[in-house]
Amino acid sequence: MKVLLWNRPNSREHPGGDTVQWEHTARELERLGLDVSLSCEPDPALAPYDVVHLFNLQCSEVVLPVAEKARAAGKRIALSTIWWDPIEAKYVSKRDKSHALQWGERLWGSRLGVAGFRRWKLTRKRSRKTRQRVLRLLELADVLLPNSAGERRVIERFFATGDLSGKTVVVPNATTFADPGSGGEAGERSGLLCVGRIYPLKNQAGLIHATIGLDAPLYLVGDFSNERYERQCRALAAEHGRVEFLGRVPHDELPQLYRRVQAHVLPSFQETTGLVSLEAATCGAAVVTTDRGPTDEYFGDEAYYLDPFQPSSIRAACERALNQPLSVSPERLGRFTWEKAALATRQAYRWLDDPSTARPVDLEVDCARYR
Repeated sequence: MKVLLWNRPNSREHPGGDTVQWEHTARELERLGLDVSLSCEPDPALAPYDVVHLFNLQCSEVVLPVAEKARAAGKRIALSTIWWDPIEAKYVSKRDKSHALQWGERLWGSRLGVAGFRRWKLTRKRSRKTRQRVLRLLELADVLLPNSAGERRVIERFFATGDLSGKTVVVPNATTFADPGSGGEAGERSGLLCVGRIYPLKNQAGLIHATIGLDAPLYLVGDFSNERYERQCRALAAEHGRVEFLGRVPHDELPQLYRRVQAHVLPSFQETTGLVSLEAATCGAAVVTTDRGPTDEYFGDEAYYLDPFQPSSIRAACERALNQPLSVSPERLGRFTWEKAALATRQAYRWLDDPSTARPVDLEVDCARYR
């Protein structure tokens, strides 16, 4: 079987979680003996391949033409959805520039503010076009590969698709670090860390604001996305007094940072898993993560969860992690390896060949069964 793994054309120039999943899945599939090619060409050659595996439903405008070409060529199509309800994230991005939304939130609160914004957003012509593209992609795909059962359910609700479980194989996300060790003892660790591009979706400004006065340093890794948000973060950091902006850090140097801190905090308004949370847990840091996504499927009761809209929730979760740090167990982390992700992916390809083949339906991948 020859497989093409295709991702958005700018996936290498502007890497994200989909880039990590795309590249590591290909590497592990090759180790399992598959003939795999990577492409991010806008118009890839499809003739040599049996399966065309596409990534990232969030980029439907560039993914759909490739899917249509694959269907016209008679290829089987796999789709790693990498999707979560985007409305809250879009609301936050818009709110930072809109006095009307800011005024409305002060008057009615964030919950009603988001609800009103959702009604308005979904009537927009651009949203309707995006919806049509996504529905067509879901129709064209022979198998869907979300990172969690929760991701599938959110797609079903948002796009009113009906039950998609019959064409779904859950592929767990994974840490890119091979158990580098927990590093220092809990008493030797200090402070909080947040890794990721610094922009409204990731909510670093909310994290800085919520931890003002907390007896712990806060380290932020990542580039700023725009000058406006940088000014906001730096102004809050000046008030905080214990924030250090570390800029972009090479990926292979992140374990050193994860092993220095008590907890990693991901206060995002949208996540499908949070790869950095898995990385931090592998390095022994406590996990504090958003509740906007299927994060509880990954961490269960071994992490602290926060509501990104509520500063008091962010602060309380950080305080708990500092005072009573939790460790993610080796048994739980053992579920989330790129080998297991590749095994589930290869099993999905096998299922395309033979629908009677066993199909993984949750994050628990039986390595012996799917080899």
